[in-house]
Amino acid sequence: MGGKYYRDVSRLQALREGLETIKEAVGADVYLLGCGCPLQAGLGLVEAMRIGLDTGSPIFRAVPLLGRLVNTFCYRQARRNISARSFLHQRWWNNDPDCLLVSDKQQLHPVEREAFVSLLGMTGGQIFLGDSLKNITEEQVEKYLRALFSFKDKAL
Repeated sequence: MGGKYYRDVSRLQALREGLETIKEAVGADVYLLGCGCPLQAGLGLVEAMRIGLDTGSPIFRAVPLLGRLVNTFCYRQARRNISARSFLHQRWWNNDPDCLLVSDKQQLHPVEREAFVSLLGMTGGQIFLGDSLKNITEEQVEKYLRALFSFKDKAL
């Protein structure tokens, strides 16, 4: 599908025009999340923006050592992006750092989970739980989820 189909606009301009069309069509009452969208394209058009990579990979989770390596890498990259883009939160949009993963099925070391929860709590942003509730123990609820909400209204 090479070539030009509409007019001479850059890919960024075409994406922004597409987002503007969506925003106009759905109205102001719809909360738009730019997931996988280049940051500059969504500026002023989305209410929330995904600010980094996936926090884990369910595909690799079934392979013990590989799952741990991949998910640890993903979580560390997500923490880096949260730190680097925390200043955008509630200035340009609500930051979406991707899912919080706390169950043992994710094969993440507890220190990785604690660091992610602390960073989320300090910087703010949307919180989506990426685990099935049936896979989370009461101890994990107390240690990670309740701890996260103790930061309420204290984000930087």
